[in-house]
Amino acid sequence: MKKILYILLIIFLLEGITFADTDLEAEVDKNKLTLDDTLTYKVRIISSENRTLLPKFPPFKNFKVISQKQASTFSFQDGQLKLKIEYVFLLKPLKEGIFEIESVELKVGNKVYRSKDFEIEVIGDSSKPSLPEGIPSEDENKERIFL
Repeated sequence: MKKILYILLIIFLLEGITFADTDLEAEVDKNKLTLDDTLTYKVRIISSENRTLLPKFPPFKNFKVISQKQASTFSFQDGQLKLKIEYVFLLKPLKEGIFEIESVELKVGNKVYRSKDFEIEVIGDSSKPSLPEGIPSEDENKERIFL
């Protein structure tokens, strides 16, 4: 009887390893921005692996990291543990041009997961939109005195 229980336990553990699944996604909130804008870069990992997942982030060349955060949640779905990790980076462009944000890489066991790359276009400072004729600008309003 003990042998049967051990065999069932081994089969159950092997099933969990076989069905372990990992998804890696990355996204940006925009592909074109000005030097005045910021870019939000998100990385999402969803996995049923029960080990530490440490992604390798790309160097954010031509961008300054303004802030970053990480959030993790655990849940059980269909009797399996699911781990969801989200990383969010707020990036500020340093100069004009077309730049690539390379993929994030995540190694789980012998398998390597990669997100997609992003091409980001940074254009010059955004200029204030022109106002229709007859509408004073903020500077003109400051000079006026209303009684």
